[in-house]
Amino acid sequence: MFKSQTSTLRRRIADANPFVACKNYEVHRERMDCVKNVVTPIWTQEAPGSLAYLNDAYQTIAHAAIDLDNSGATAIYRANSPKFMSMIAQYKAELARDAKAAIATEQQRIAAKNARSQAEAAETRRQIEEVAEAFVEVIGAVAVGAAEGYASANAVRPTSSTINVRSAPAHCTTQYINNFAYTNCN
Repeated sequence: MFKSQTSTLRRRIADANPFVACKNYEVHRERMDCVKNVVTPIWTQEAPGSLAYLNDAYQTIAHAAIDLDNSGATAIYRANSPKFMSMIAQYKAELARDAKAAIATEQQRIAAKNARSQAEAAETRRQIEEVAEAFVEVIGAVAVGAAEGYASANAVRPTSSTINVRSAPAHCTTQYINNFAYTNCN
């Protein structure tokens, strides 16, 4: 029941947050007694049939807490904690400094790459504009030539006419319809 992420037992214990509620104990055995006092009523309501398992678990934890208290590890930790924390603070500061330098270098590299990319993109746009202008000029010249040819063709040829051309073995007929020439040879 407790292993299920959705069990009400697990959610209620998580909501009670016993290790935060019992954080002000310097003696581990007393802290474990406090946690037991917070969890046991919830467990009794949600899973009364498994209360014996909870008690067995607390006995094991209580023995471990007593051994930890008797070992003097907590007193050693308290005595060495300020020295250890200052050493850690120094390494954290050095790591932060080195990380900031590495981040700044990477940001400069990215900015330089982006600047190159923008310059290359600007050059590509300029080249495309030049090609487009040249293309427009060529198309314009072709259009003007076509318009002139169209105008002269309209002035010279009627919209529909037939011209018979006779050559030795074949007989060809060219017909102009809307300035397009259609030639048939027999």
